[in-house]
Amino acid sequence: MAAQRSWSMLRRTAKPSHHGQPLSSNVRHHRATVSDLVALANRKLTLAAEERVRAIPAELKAMKAELAPKGLAKSGAALKRGQALCVRHIKEHGEAVATEYKWAVGQALTASQSWANEVAAGAAAQFEPLLTAARLHLTKLAAFTGRPDLSDRLVSEIESEVRVAEERVKLAVQAAFAERSRGLLRSLLATAGGLLGRLTRPGP
Repeated sequence: MAAQRSWSMLRRTAKPSHHGQPLSSNVRHHRATVSDLVALANRKLTLAAEERVRAIPAELKAMKAELAPKGLAKSGAALKRGQALCVRHIKEHGEAVATEYKWAVGQALTASQSWANEVAAGAAAQFEPLLTAARLHLTKLAAFTGRPDLSDRLVSEIESEVRVAEERVKLAVQAAFAERSRGLLRSLLATAGGLLGRLTRPGP
């Protein structure tokens, strides 16, 4: 809860005023501290991942309870639904990672391409808890359905989904950095144009 309150406070204070300027020196400090922004994003994402790790076995249990009256709790359908459940959590978490990292890129007062690449590369750690949980529970589900021989294939497909999610995060961060760079360039050109206009304006 403390991490969520800190996140909410930073979300509110990191917004500029209606004149486009930071609201306080504290805001400027947060905007300038890239590592703090990423650390805060990671803290929030860690909490979200922990919630998903807890949700996976609960949802698998509910799924088996739903299929049991139909005689399908130990069927291939159960394996497919279990895998789809894990894939959904991975995709949704990937979207959250991309959103938070893009926010960090946009809020940072200074950021470089190498920093953006480093942030994107670090996204793999955010998927590890979910990947570990998916491996564990899909292996258990394969054994429960009497098809332990399928566990390696199920896990391999989940690992592929994680790699896809990581690549999407990387592309999202790079796109956010490129857009930020274009915005800064447009701002600089507009400022330079305004100065040039005043310098070349004829006197009275």
